[in-house]
Amino acid sequence: MKFDKILATSQSRTKAPTEDTVIEESRIVKDNAEIPLTDIEFYSDNNVAQPFNIDEEELNRLTESIKSMGQLTPATVRELDSGKYELLSGHKRYIALQKLEKKTILCRVCDFNDKEAFKAVCHANIQRKGEKPTEICNMFNGYRQRFGEDMSVTEMSTFFGISPKTLYRCIHINNLIDELKPLVDTGMLSIHAVEIIDALNDEQQKVLFSYLKKVEKALTPKAAKQVIELADQNKDFTVDDIDKALNPPKTKKVYKSSVYNTIYSVEPLLIQGMTEQELDELVYKLLKQHITEQQEGGNEVAKPVRWDGKSMQAEVDTAVIRISRKYDIRRMLERNVSAFDIATQLRNHCFNMSYGKVSMSGTPDGEYTIFCGDTMLIKFTNRILNVNGATRLELTWRQVADELIKLTELSMDNLKSE
Repeated sequence: MKFDKILATSQSRTKAPTEDTVIEESRIVKDNAEIPLTDIEFYSDNNVAQPFNIDEEELNRLTESIKSMGQLTPATVRELDSGKYELLSGHKRYIALQKLEKKTILCRVCDFNDKEAFKAVCHANIQRKGEKPTEICNMFNGYRQRFGEDMSVTEMSTFFGISPKTLYRCIHINNLIDELKPLVDTGMLSIHAVEIIDALNDEQQKVLFSYLKKVEKALTPKAAKQVIELADQNKDFTVDDIDKALNPPKTKKVYKSSVYNTIYSVEPLLIQGMTEQELDELVYKLLKQHITEQQEGGNEVAKPVRWDGKSMQAEVDTAVIRISRKYDIRRMLERNVSAFDIATQLRNHCFNMSYGKVSMSGTPDGEYTIFCGDTMLIKFTNRILNVNGATRLELTWRQVADELIKLTELSMDNLKSE
């Protein structure tokens, strides 16, 4: 499954920087150098060799192209102390030339230190098509861990030619247990489902993996939400519990109205023995009575809060309520989720709820602020929480979670409607 498809973004990958724009001219020692293939060594980091899996069909096409037209694009290398050259990009070109029994490879020799070499390899691999999502995500996360403190999310996304949302999705995949990660590559887990089940702890993810292995069926986002609901009710759920939650027994339809059937399935004794016509008459009577009472009491029916730029306080409260309900902050803290990841969860939720132009600023080890337009929704670091303008200093992560929950409870009393 192609990474482009599963992590599709609004920003085209064709806008990504090319090797020529990434490599500063001052770093190029020699261009179009003919280097013997025997003097080339593949780049490796922490004993992890490059490149990733290479598609045979794509390699065959490249081999035929080089055979008929020659090598048009030089590979990127750096010279080692041993006199050999380390291959940073152009692995397919190298293998194709080997298949053609060529003796040399056309290279651009660059003066790179270890950090610059790692950046070049990251960029080359992420720009390739057909890579497994988990491999690309490992590259993103490896880059973020080593150099993320030097770049903002926006700068990193610009460097790799992808959107910030794609970077956030990589974090979700990286939070999965090792058993579940291959299912993203095969399509058994869509990226949207991954974003949902990320809230499960490791033991719960293991149970989910056992279920998916048993049924051999892809987990849809809807099913993922049902698993989260199950986890909220029973944190020690089993494979059988998942099966019952995702495949409930079909109830016999007693009424034509789906509303009445839903009521009957939940509280059968409440309307047992009543005909559809009797229920219609009862509903009409109760609605008429309710409207009359509202008019006589001078009360208007509560209307849903909408974003209009004038009710910022109510909208921020609503956002915090929905965030707290969808993401169990306590559970995330128990899993030692980083400040960056929590900020990502909150930002994505605001974005998905369409509160306007939602953005996030901050660095993996710095301060995180989520905005709706030019207005701050929430800001926090490892030690500071600031919500709706109220700042609280010297808080532990546990206290941050408590403050969010307290804020949610207080906000509920002040809202007429979600």
